[in-house]
Amino acid sequence: MVPMMNKTDQIAADAATEALSLPAALQLKLALEAADTGQQSWTQIVRGAARSLDAEVVFTLPETSQGDEVRAHAVLRMNAGEGVLLCASRTGGAIMVREEGEIDAPLLAFARASIAVMEKLSADRALLAPLRDSIYAPRRPSQPRRQQS
Repeated sequence: MVPMMNKTDQIAADAATEALSLPAALQLKLALEAADTGQQSWTQIVRGAARSLDAEVVFTLPETSQGDEVRAHAVLRMNAGEGVLLCASRTGGAIMVREEGEIDAPLLAFARASIAVMEKLSADRALLAPLRDSIYAPRRPSQPRRQQS
């Protein structure tokens, strides 16, 4: 027997379904705005938004000053299977998201090259084993760091 949903549950389910059908650029913009509490760096905001959308951060570029404007950029890959690339930019307090066709050609080429390198590195088990065992590999706080010999 299927339990009946009350009106509130139905509205929440409909809203969740509708949010999933939003364009990727709008989903990212909303996630970035939600992640921006005013206390984090651009990189932290982008990582938080990516986590909430199950997206991959390809890279973030450091904030640069151009006159009175401070700009920050990030490229993310949404829907990893489909590989939808989006570029998020912040100028002052305004966040803008551009879809793949609107991203500058050099930035898009750099993003695609970065993805290709990361995919090759992750597929190369012989390369990853020494890195995993390195003293510089990330550890959980409870794990002691290996001493360098």
